[in-house]
Amino acid sequence: MKAKPTYIAIDWSGAVNEVAQRRHIVAASVRDGRVTSVTAGRTRTEVAQWLSASAQVGAPMVVGLDFSFSVPEWFARSHGCDSIDAVWALVSERGERWLAECPSPFWGRPATRCALDAPDRYRVCEQRLRAQGRQPKSVFQIAGAGAVGTGSLRGMPWLAWLRARGVSIWPFDEVGTCTALEVYPSLYAKVATNDSAGRATHLAPFPGSVLGSHERETAIASDDAFDAVVSALAMWEQRDALPALKATTDSTIAIEGDLWV
Repeated sequence: MKAKPTYIAIDWSGAVNEVAQRRHIVAASVRDGRVTSVTAGRTRTEVAQWLSASAQVGAPMVVGLDFSFSVPEWFARSHGCDSIDAVWALVSERGERWLAECPSPFWGRPATRCALDAPDRYRVCEQRLRAQGRQPKSVFQIAGAGAVGTGSLRGMPWLAWLRARGVSIWPFDEVGTCTALEVYPSLYAKVATNDSAGRATHLAPFPGSVLGSHERETAIASDDAFDAVVSALAMWEQRDALPALKATTDSTIAIEGDLWV
């Protein structure tokens, strides 16, 4: 009998401190329509090792990671990058220096500001969300409320590491036995405010057969856990469509990546 996939969503963190990583990186797993675990305690390195080990034994998985998988095409090409491999290599080489020095076009540190016109701040997938009234953050914002830049710059090198170990990275690769997607938890949660009351309201319709009391309480208590749970459940709900995802043939998306929506 063919093994059923596990759907895992990971709320990522760009924290330097391992204690902070273990607190804020949360993984939620869904199997056979039930949230089977909501766990913290891993560092970025340990998350990558865990996913790689699962891929090596052939366990079918779809993994959602909530950080930007790439940068805007213009920025990549201005640094001589003509493939996603080149982008990830560039970030691996220079990412920590960008985070330390915050050179333009990065911003968010004290005494820095965004010098980019709005379209240049965002990838095509983010511009699409903005046109729908969403407010995705730019990868160039590395500090401040809601900033995703730090986590993304510290996440992209791990994508290259995972890809080298057999994990398919969509949309750059076809869906495989173990596939990683870029997720945006705000798309999957209908909450007016991200507080415990709003989280409880969103999760209330899910019966105990889907979300047990311990996992529900964990997701209500923490926005990190909540984001992981709603993303994993969204992937489960779209389980029939996920295998049909194709590698992109679009030259821009091949550089910038895409959000799974």
